[in-house]
Amino acid sequence: MGNIAALNAITEGLPKFKTTNSFSSMNNSGNSTDFLLDLIKSLIGYEELKENVIDVLTRKLPEIESDIKKNLKLQLKEYTSCGVNPSIPSWLKSTGSGVNLKLSDIDFFQITKTDPKSAFGFLIYNDYQSGLNSTDFNTFLYSNIEQNKSDFNPNGGTASPWGSSTMGTNIIDVKFSPVGTPTTSILGATTNNNIVKITTNSNFDNKTLSEFNESFVDSIYLFGDPNNYDGTKILNAIIDNLFGTMSVEIGKTPKQLKKEAEINEVLNCILNSDENDVIDDNYFKFDNQQLTKIETEVNNRKLGIKVLETCGDLIANIPISELVDSNNLFTAATANQIGVLSQGEAQVQAISKAIDNIAAAQASNASTIDIPTVKYNFILDLIKNLTQSIINIVLSPRLVTLFAVNFKILYGQLSMYDGPIDFIKKNKNLIISISKVILEIVIKMLLTLALKYISKKLAKKFSDDAIEQNKDYVIQILSLVGVSPDIIKQIQDLNYNVV
Repeated sequence: MGNIAALNAITEGLPKFKTTNSFSSMNNSGNSTDFLLDLIKSLIGYEELKENVIDVLTRKLPEIESDIKKNLKLQLKEYTSCGVNPSIPSWLKSTGSGVNLKLSDIDFFQITKTDPKSAFGFLIYNDYQSGLNSTDFNTFLYSNIEQNKSDFNPNGGTASPWGSSTMGTNIIDVKFSPVGTPTTSILGATTNNNIVKITTNSNFDNKTLSEFNESFVDSIYLFGDPNNYDGTKILNAIIDNLFGTMSVEIGKTPKQLKKEAEINEVLNCILNSDENDVIDDNYFKFDNQQLTKIETEVNNRKLGIKVLETCGDLIANIPISELVDSNNLFTAATANQIGVLSQGEAQVQAISKAIDNIAAAQASNASTIDIPTVKYNFILDLIKNLTQSIINIVLSPRLVTLFAVNFKILYGQLSMYDGPIDFIKKNKNLIISISKVILEIVIKMLLTLALKYISKKLAKKFSDDAIEQNKDYVIQILSLVGVSPDIIKQIQDLNYNVV
């Protein structure tokens, strides 16, 4: 860091805006992302860093989705069968009793409490107008809930098939029931409400479990239609994680916000673990420092704010209107309504403008001298939260539904897990593997960026050194042949880098 600071001073002069002298990554547990961000912070400015975030949100999503799905298929095969290719259990088939789950057991972030067609639904859902025919599983699930929410017959409601909108063939049948089938145990009769029943569609009754899992994974779109990937949903998720912007509008309770903070803290611990670390039960418990952090995050997100460290603590918030405007910009770009630009160029411009607008909103209450730093730190926060926010997208009903089905196959039809933390704990190999795949993509991006700009600065230094050496040589020759000192001084003041 000292060498880079000296290199910056030689090639660029003093910093143009306030920066921190401390590098937190030097004092923590060895978080690779934090270290690379500290390194990059000493190398490049706001615009260069923003360009790379835009590149991820507009061009890298196909690669990210492909890597996640490839890894997920391998993990599910190992997770359920240890390399064997078993048949689908009879109870999971279209004529069986199926998998019965409480809605809260697959919707950890309460996505389905928001109507896709509501004022802010399009910030959360993809293909939100298509209902049961949507290419977004979350929209499809909400639509089945909406269809059946008034049927109070035990285990009532109508099943809807999923798969044809993205794969051309149906894979599972899903049915939401406000009132489940009463069950009797030693504790007496009980009825679980808000139940989601899942069976294979008759098309898949005779398929192998491996074929079922692979087809289901292929049927899921993580970031929108593959012909039109939508990076704004990741941007929305990051902003909500940082500020609680959407959570305030949706009206999430402190209990729900605490649940989400706990999920993110567990994921953060997993992401910070070393390759050879054993992920034991301690990763799913919280010490006093973590509990304080969780409580602070809950209180801030409940208010829709983030406390920034500048000359003093700065209270910042991002109005929901900023996210609405950003998503509308991207929608217009996707429809190619921006001049003569290609769709890809228009989307890049839309995301760029969205990030600038949100960064400006975060810095709106900062003092003039702090504004550049606050905006720059916003870009760093986007990158820091990128991995976690993508994992949150994976842990939505679109894939948790599949994980839950495989959990029941592995541990038994009546097996249960107690909320999202227990779910992650009991599926930790699957979650760890997916988390590391996403983290590796982000680290690769940061490392490539750091090496690129270190190389550029070194090349400039060597070029400047060579120019100075040649200039000194010319001046020595001129002085030896009797050229006037005034002329020599004029030559010394010339800028040799200007062409």
